[in-house]
Amino acid sequence: MAKIYDLVIDATGGMIADPVRKPVRGCIGIAGEMVEEISDDFLTGKRTILTKGYVFPGFIDGHVHLRDEEWYLKEDFVSGTRAAINGGVTAVADMPNVPRPVLTLEDVKRRKELAAKARCDVVFYGGVTERNLGELERMAPDICGYKIYVCESTGNLMLQPGKLYQALRRIESTGKPVTIHCEDQEMLEELKRKLGGLEYPHVHCDLRPPAAEIAAIKDVLSVASGIDVHVNIAHTSTAGGLELVEKYQETHGRARVTCEVTPHHLYFASHDMSMQGDMLKMNPPLRSEADKKALFEGLRDGAIHMLATDHAPHTREDKMSGKPSGVPNLDDYGRIVSGLIDDGIKLQRIAEVTSFNPAAYLGLPHRGRIQEGYVADLTIIEKRSISAGLAAAEPGRNNEHKIYTKCNWSPYEGERFPGDVACTIHRGQIVKKDGKVLA
Repeated sequence: MAKIYDLVIDATGGMIADPVRKPVRGCIGIAGEMVEEISDDFLTGKRTILTKGYVFPGFIDGHVHLRDEEWYLKEDFVSGTRAAINGGVTAVADMPNVPRPVLTLEDVKRRKELAAKARCDVVFYGGVTERNLGELERMAPDICGYKIYVCESTGNLMLQPGKLYQALRRIESTGKPVTIHCEDQEMLEELKRKLGGLEYPHVHCDLRPPAAEIAAIKDVLSVASGIDVHVNIAHTSTAGGLELVEKYQETHGRARVTCEVTPHHLYFASHDMSMQGDMLKMNPPLRSEADKKALFEGLRDGAIHMLATDHAPHTREDKMSGKPSGVPNLDDYGRIVSGLIDDGIKLQRIAEVTSFNPAAYLGLPHRGRIQEGYVADLTIIEKRSISAGLAAAEPGRNNEHKIYTKCNWSPYEGERFPGDVACTIHRGQIVKKDGKVLA
């Protein structure tokens, strides 16, 4: 007698995209929280989802800012993780630069308690400054990795350059990876003195130029060269920075250095600020069309390891004041992926950068593949006629695409995408269907 599964995903008319094997048509049988069978024949379930779209392992976002506590009006663990589910993301890694920064084991435990209300899985980075180097080993069992800022950005977590070697040595002893925000602080300070009074729309891009990122990546890789630690370059935004990472990989291997790219650096360029102004202000800033093209090619060809949103929810009012950097991205993750599919990036490659590689980097076992014995986290992308469009979007909505982030806006409002997330499944449970988040 054929087994009756709790849930069956029938993609015999669509495609199952796994990062390790070629895409196939078939059915996925889910029992409880786990994938139990993948078959090219029909399976029987108590509930069946039919799709002609693309079934991916649940997306994993290794770089988000979920706020909460003092910044709960911008985002909290409920709204942020519902936005994640809306975008097809089933696990996120939360950054430590909150008003009460995550610098001790007690800080991590406080964030974990807050995250008990989250609607998808959340893991945490520990911050690194010269003030908490003695805490790094103690934090290690409770975090996915460390975050270092070698320049000033949101929050007050900049690590002084002279302390980087010492910090990486301590991180080496934990076996955890480290993600580093790379912009040269001295260069930023000098340009602020020279250009700080200017007001043209993309002045922020000139205040944090490509040369600052390239110089910082070069310095970080030089310090890390003799240390056995996995360094991930956060939100790589320049062709020159990506080239440095590729050259380093040739001599040290991918197990020693990787890099991530954000949706906004793939989608926008600096000239877009002439229309949206400070709404598109972020660190590092938007770059040239040439940089954008290089990043796309790096994502397509394998140089870039992860697609990570750097989800940074600020209210419209805050953004219009010109002060904060960062944009919300989680709600739009799946729509961006639909665009990458339309642009010809292979399904296996998309599954790698959205799920398999982040799972490995963050140390999430049995995630990142559609495979027997793996957690049943799945994201279904379905294409629609581009003529439907997303023009004339009202605040909080991109027509049929609802926004769940508490800050209630998206940098992609009015933009057109060829598809969206039709269904998100988290640990075997349907948490988004028919355009609605159910969790």
